[in-house]
Amino acid sequence: DLQDCTLEFVEQPIQADDIDDWHLLKRLLPDGGPPLIADESVQGPDQILELAGAADGINIKLAKCGGIQVARQMISLARSLDLSVMLGCMIESSVALTAAAHLGALVDYLDLDGQLHLAQDPFEGLTFDAGKIRLPKRPGLGVRPRST
Repeated sequence: DLQDCTLEFVEQPIQADDIDDWHLLKRLLPDGGPPLIADESVQGPDQILELAGAADGINIKLAKCGGIQVARQMISLARSLDLSVMLGCMIESSVALTAAAHLGALVDYLDLDGQLHLAQDPFEGLTFDAGKIRLPKRPGLGVRPRST
């Protein structure tokens, strides 16, 4: 029973293209149930509007939405609809994840560990220190090729 669990949120509990079921699930869940975060259902701003009232938040991935500019638009739209925002990733190099981390102060949750799944990340960028993401102090995104 979900009431016996302490869940921060439930991510993508519905098939990605089934917007109607998002709304149905929201009506069936008791008040105070875990927040529902849309991931695969949200590719861009249009889906945020479709999910308003059903999802409690969205998970933005730069590789999925098209880049930093669209991600910023999505964050702004989600905030205007009182939705929480998560910034996530695919299995990606430090180039993409460092770019995403530059938006970190604008979101509620960060899940930027995709480079940890690579056998060898060819770039140096963001680092982790005691559970915190550290951005490089170099110009631009701060990313550079990894020295061999």
